[in-house]
Amino acid sequence: MDERALHSPACFVILDMQRDFIDRSGHYASKPRDISPLLKVKQALLGLLPRIHRKIPILYIMAEYEPGQFRANENMCIKGTRGQELVLDRKYASNVFIKYDWSAFTSTEFREYLSKNAIKTVLLAGVLTEYCIKESAMDGLHSGFNMIIVQDLVGSAVEKQKEGRETLAELSAKGAQCITSQDLMNMLSKN
Repeated sequence: MDERALHSPACFVILDMQRDFIDRSGHYASKPRDISPLLKVKQALLGLLPRIHRKIPILYIMAEYEPGQFRANENMCIKGTRGQELVLDRKYASNVFIKYDWSAFTSTEFREYLSKNAIKTVLLAGVLTEYCIKESAMDGLHSGFNMIIVQDLVGSAVEKQKEGRETLAELSAKGAQCITSQDLMNMLSKN
């Protein structure tokens, strides 16, 4: 990754940092799954957000799903439940948007924000790499956005690590750029 400044209007989008994914008592961990990589993403974001929130708009995208939306008896991120709560401090977010499926682009308000602010570049972080990160990146690419995935700030459960790596390779082959959080810091320091 070259360390250019971000030349087009950009935003930093963080997906699904909610208790049902990031809490050991959350629905996703109860499968059972080892969510330690997701907890590392959370810790990295907690350290990064105070350092960058004045340099780039930060948008939180929260999942709000219907009971059994994806599979029978799979109830996660249901409106008003503890599982839907964010695990990041809202004070760092310029905006918080709700999505109703895997992709952030299912949020009309999010798409309107991008258009209104002439955003051309979307940097992605959050969970889960093989689902919501993938679908958001693909929808962004199909919509003409420069999609940049901050690869050390996206995560999958231990059991899904291979799938997560394959997803990042696939997205890169389709035109998304993969960078590290250090690359992001370098880019923002030049703006």
